[in-house]
Amino acid sequence: DRTDHVDFLYNPAPEPKRREKPEPYFLFAAYFDSQMNKGYDVLLEAFSKTIKVHPEWKLILCGDGDMERVRQLIDRFQLGDSVSTPGWVSGQVKESYFSHAFAYCLCSRQEGLPITILEALAYGLPILTTPVGCLPEILTDEENALFFQVGNPDQLARQMCRLIEDPEIYEALSRKAKLLAEGPLSQACFLEKLDHIYQSLA
Repeated sequence: DRTDHVDFLYNPAPEPKRREKPEPYFLFAAYFDSQMNKGYDVLLEAFSKTIKVHPEWKLILCGDGDMERVRQLIDRFQLGDSVSTPGWVSGQVKESYFSHAFAYCLCSRQEGLPITILEALAYGLPILTTPVGCLPEILTDEENALFFQVGNPDQLARQMCRLIEDPEIYEALSRKAKLLAEGPLSQACFLEKLDHIYQSLA
């Protein structure tokens, strides 16, 4: 079995970022592909259920792509007053959205290890995500993230409401997300593992 001679490294998280006081919005950042692999259809349906209980909350969808499909879904779920679509963001604008967000959502049907998840961890954002690709390898359900099944808006809505209503689990998830970015997924840890690999080949 030649896999005994294979090693790999996860991309490191950015350096830990300063986080501002959380505002009442969930953040999503991705390319809106026409196949909806990122699950933004599931997110919008789940959020439509969430605001029936918490009508003051907002959802911010950052990114570009099939915006016509996104607008159709916003209209279908009657979310025009509750969802913002600022487009593709970068620099200080992007940092502002992440630093003020309440939590980060990713609803992918397929995935590797998204950079946006690493960025969310660097800010200590609680993460709501599907356990696909590498995500269950770096995230632990109920410890530094809350998982929900692929394509299940009801379960996602329950997790959203749970975060809003339970400050203890919210603070625990936030704290442990930051610890993950500062520890196992830190740039220092990445470089140490990379050095070990090089040393083993010398």
